[in-house]
Amino acid sequence: MVWVALAAVAVVAASSLIGAAVWRLAGLAAPSHVAPIAGFAVLLVLVLPAVFLPGHAWTGLGLGVVLTLAAAAVPVVRADVRAGLADGLPVMFVALVALMLPFIVSGHFGILGMGNNDDWTMHLIVVRWLAHHEIPVRETVVAVGYPVGPHAIAAALTAVGWTAPQALTAVMAAGPILSARAALAVLPGVRRPVNWALAIVAGLSYLGAAYYAQASHKEVLAAVPILGFALTLPAVAEAVRRGGRSQAIRAALVPALLIVSATQILSGGAALWPLGTLGLWAVIELARRRRMPAEMRALVRRAVPTVLAGIVATLILQAPEMLRIVHFQSSHFANEPDGGVGNLGGRLPPWKALGIWLNPDFRFATHLPVLTGLLLIGAAILIALAVVRWLRRGPSSLAAALIVCWVLWIGLSLFRNPYNAAKGLAMMAPVIGVALVYGAVVAWSLRERPALRIGLRAATAAVIVAAAVSSFLTLRDGIVGPDAHAAELRSIEATAKTGPTAFLDQSDYGGWDLFALRPYRPSLLYKVNVLPTRPETGWHQGMALDLDGVTSATLNRFKWIVSPNTPFASFPPPGLRVVKRTPSWILWERVATVPPRETLHARWRPGAVLDCSTAAGRALSRRSGTATVRTPPVIEKTSGWHGYADDAGSTASRTIELPPGRWDLSLQYQSRNPITVSAPGMHRGMPANLDRMGSFFGVGTVTGGGPVRIRVTVDRLGLIGRLLGAKGHTRALNSPGFHALGELAATRHGERPQKIPLARACGRYVDSYTLR
Repeated sequence: MVWVALAAVAVVAASSLIGAAVWRLAGLAAPSHVAPIAGFAVLLVLVLPAVFLPGHAWTGLGLGVVLTLAAAAVPVVRADVRAGLADGLPVMFVALVALMLPFIVSGHFGILGMGNNDDWTMHLIVVRWLAHHEIPVRETVVAVGYPVGPHAIAAALTAVGWTAPQALTAVMAAGPILSARAALAVLPGVRRPVNWALAIVAGLSYLGAAYYAQASHKEVLAAVPILGFALTLPAVAEAVRRGGRSQAIRAALVPALLIVSATQILSGGAALWPLGTLGLWAVIELARRRRMPAEMRALVRRAVPTVLAGIVATLILQAPEMLRIVHFQSSHFANEPDGGVGNLGGRLPPWKALGIWLNPDFRFATHLPVLTGLLLIGAAILIALAVVRWLRRGPSSLAAALIVCWVLWIGLSLFRNPYNAAKGLAMMAPVIGVALVYGAVVAWSLRERPALRIGLRAATAAVIVAAAVSSFLTLRDGIVGPDAHAAELRSIEATAKTGPTAFLDQSDYGGWDLFALRPYRPSLLYKVNVLPTRPETGWHQGMALDLDGVTSATLNRFKWIVSPNTPFASFPPPGLRVVKRTPSWILWERVATVPPRETLHARWRPGAVLDCSTAAGRALSRRSGTATVRTPPVIEKTSGWHGYADDAGSTASRTIELPPGRWDLSLQYQSRNPITVSAPGMHRGMPANLDRMGSFFGVGTVTGGGPVRIRVTVDRLGLIGRLLGAKGHTRALNSPGFHALGELAATRHGERPQKIPLARACGRYVDSYTLR
């Protein structure tokens, strides 16, 4: 966590120095709290092409360091940065602490949003590819032109020791920090520390904070140039009005950088937000001067060089990525299904973008609907009040940005799927936040009768406090991915060293955790290296997968196979040996050709009963061959659990009826915290696990001969988490019914495979069979 905070500080510091230099270079009024956003745009635009050059991560880092040091060497730049620290430093510090809340509550660093939004497995692979180019580019989304500006900055940071998850988290955190500081520019005349508090509420507006908490970095970062562009336009207009032709040309630099930086985050379509803001702002300003035609003509004449220079600068800065942007438009990422909802579950209502939602998870309903509804009405009034004031007195560019955001959201809702429409809501979060706090300042200053003024101020304060609480709740309860399974897989990676490898699990992060082994996995969301499963099993997401889930021909393609460590699995075929066994995984080495063998239609069970009362079963039993049989396992369904082991400290239990003898238990589960599984004669701690529900993991051995009671307890949160009121809730979105505990299976302890002729296998539980 500390290393993430330091990386975020490094990105923000570099952005502040470079931004102050660019602001001066463009001839804009200085110093400005918006300038760091321009510096961040410089990093996005220039570091990306640098990491494609020889040296990759080191080249990108070197360029960033050179730009930062060059800016720091200019006295006026240092003076500008110092001038902004009195207000900027406390705001950025508190914003940074707030963004570290998920890690503070969890007590460790991990990947944000694991189990809710697992896209980062793809993004982390991109960061590592940009840093080292270790694997073929076709095995990454870089090959389809995916926008990777933030990934390039993260790749540069990895050159000096930050891990890819730490670096990308830090880059994502820099966005809200810069937005919070930029909000200071909108609230002149407000006394400290009220100004600081309002700026933090604006920069960490609820939906932006919620998307940060689930590691949706594109939406979080794309919002930054949108806000920065709107706040920069008045400074550009002032510079053009006061300066000559040379100044008019220089002033175009910052808007061009912001437009291009948006496309580095979200590809070409992101340019619609700043360009739409520019167009509507121009219309508003011309409308305000419609009674002064001479001034309008003069204004247009002065603006022409700036517009032309902006077009040229944008094209030059965009040139390195232009072909990739064009290529991306034909990819499936840019052409998602019309009904796609991603991880939302349904269309996201627009009012959730207003900065208030009293639920840590923005996708679900609030438990206080009436209160939340009243607060949302108050928020809408304050935002409308801000827009009216901006249109009358300025800066009208903020009103233009807010209107354009809503218009584009309507367009996304009409012509794109609900998942993409929700992105549009998240991208307007800081603009909404700025409007909310600005409207609060306006409402607070209204001169009404004393009684009415007291009521108005109380309502305004309630809305702002609710906005701050909403953001606090989503950050406090942000999910931080555990590292136990990943650490085990990294130890397996260190043992095997090179791939490719078959990974018999549906973990979204398996491709990242076993990066050097180039793992092939069952078909998931990102179909890069797909491991084909047996067609007769009908495997799909949510099912377990073992060595019999793929054909012998598939196994013979790999030297290494990684499978879950569970006795509830098929017996291993000849030709494989165990090289490494961790608490959760087994590394197999193929030492000989795996002979062909077949399975019954067992779905995801380790076997099935050969039913010779059917025509197919009788026909199979009459063929020449052998069957590997075993004692049928005892399987208990998910619905049998009493209680929900989904919150930290909660408990669930069930009873399983077992025949006499020793039995090995295996469990499907998800949990943000470690769990303890206990039964008579058994007490076993299991690591936290937020991989997709499906695989079973071995728990321990119990003695049967009647009912055996199983109890599962989730570990409590640490002291800070408990003091802050966090629940440590595991929603288990990838499991049926959102249950954190899945099926429980028991297999005969120490049982060895038994081979019998197929003719004698009728009514027996068949693990696999071989035909002669």
